[in-house]
Amino acid sequence: NSPYSIRVKSHSNLSRQAGHTSSISQLAGSGQVSIYPNPNNGVFNLMNSQFDNSKTNTVEIYNMLGECIHRQIIMVANCQFDVSNFSNGMYQLRILKNNALVYQTKISKVD
Repeated sequence: NSPYSIRVKSHSNLSRQAGHTSSISQLAGSGQVSIYPNPNNGVFNLMNSQFDNSKTNTVEIYNMLGECIHRQIIMVANCQFDVSNFSNGMYQLRILKNNALVYQTKISKVD
């Protein structure tokens, strides 16, 4: 009824296939990943059975704006991160192997 109305139609050429879902956290090559405690009070542990000493493993932490605020090369299976200088909130943790994303999850920092 308004001269300023707009009609929007959307069509997708993708078909939904039930039972064929995947997520980055399930990609091959990520190994068994454990992050604890989560939520944390500024320090958390990360364990990944696939980490080796080849300098091809990188852990990145992103804020909710999508900005990478921490990047670290990991060469051991068990490591500890100190994020006590981060503000309280949610962050996205990503693990890359040979610059390819193999795992991601959210971590929470609370005091």
